[in-house]
Amino acid sequence: MKRKCPWKDTYTEEDVRKKIVENYEEAMEIEEIADRSGYNEKSVNRIILNFKGKKTFKRNKGAGRPKKLTSSDKIAISNCIRSKPWISCDKIKKKLNISASSQTVRRFIKSKSYSYKKSSVKPKLKNDEQEKRFDWALEYRNLDFSNVIFADECSIWMREWNGKMWIKKGQEHYIESEAHPPKVHIWGAIGEQEVIALFKKNFRSVNANF
Repeated sequence: MKRKCPWKDTYTEEDVRKKIVENYEEAMEIEEIADRSGYNEKSVNRIILNFKGKKTFKRNKGAGRPKKLTSSDKIAISNCIRSKPWISCDKIKKKLNISASSQTVRRFIKSKSYSYKKSSVKPKLKNDEQEKRFDWALEYRNLDFSNVIFADECSIWMREWNGKMWIKKGQEHYIESEAHPPKVHIWGAIGEQEVIALFKKNFRSVNANF
């Protein structure tokens, strides 16, 4: 069972290494030293062997796992989200040609107190709206829908921003918007026999059956 306050949470790394070696020279068991220090037994053994070979408590220069993000990567990522706060981690990785994974990029950005948020809110259906939809379903539950066509429409905005952006805690960010930004408007219908679609872009219509 680990102590509530191991050495590594109280002393510097060099002081902890020194205490580990001193306890070992006093014939203390490795398991107990690991319990006192808060390190695992493998790390305790490595520290003792390092002291026997080099007579020093200091950590080897360059030891440990290499960092996945270099200092240049971190600066470039920070500059990127400041200039384009809506850019995703996948696009950051591709744009900056970073070898680390998108998850590593995301962890770094979140460590800087950023959150990827979407500002738009979808209104909740009111009780009477829910009742109308339920009543409609009951009324037409036995209808033969083979002669019915269902239609819907959607707008695809021709812009890089998808509504989300990296926002630092306690801060607000504003994006200048156009009154009528370019978009592709799609109207579609589906029936038993076919699918029909109408595309509208820059006020020009094109019919397409597929």
